[in-house]
Amino acid sequence: MNEIEKGQLCDITMSAIHYGCSKLDSIPAYLRRIIENRAWECRQVKMRGVVQLANLRELITKEPMEGWGENPERIEGLIKHDPEVLVLWREAMKQKSGHRTDLVNNVNEVKPSKGNSRSYTVTRLQREAPELFAQVVAGTLSANAAAIQAGFRKKPTALEMLLKAWKVAKDDDRRLFLLEINK
Repeated sequence: MNEIEKGQLCDITMSAIHYGCSKLDSIPAYLRRIIENRAWECRQVKMRGVVQLANLRELITKEPMEGWGENPERIEGLIKHDPEVLVLWREAMKQKSGHRTDLVNNVNEVKPSKGNSRSYTVTRLQREAPELFAQVVAGTLSANAAAIQAGFRKKPTALEMLLKAWKVAKDDDRRLFLLEINK
């Protein structure tokens, strides 16, 4: 892919993100091509010439014309239903050791994706349980169910679910619940 094609790919992806509509479904495929071709490294930008960026994070967060001026969490939300692209995304968004990830610029804050996020889960499944990851990609198993089967996430008990629901229940619902269990 030459620098003009890389520029066009980045432009169409940015347009799909910013203006949405029917193109939102195409974003995972566009991002896959951007990552696989490392389109941020050298691309032609209209009225700007050739732009070279160090990594995908710069493409996402730098202001237009150099980048997209977007929050990485928003982009991750647009690709969350494609586990393969999520894995590519996490790898491409990694920072060098010792690089601060809490400040991207004076507008966007980036929280590292870990713990129980979908992107972390599918990346860990790909690494530690490839057979379960394949089922997630095929759509026959959810990422959460696969993580439970793999043993790195536990299924909540009925008591844990009740306590969680109690914390968010409104006073009226709590009163009705107490009346119901005391019958």
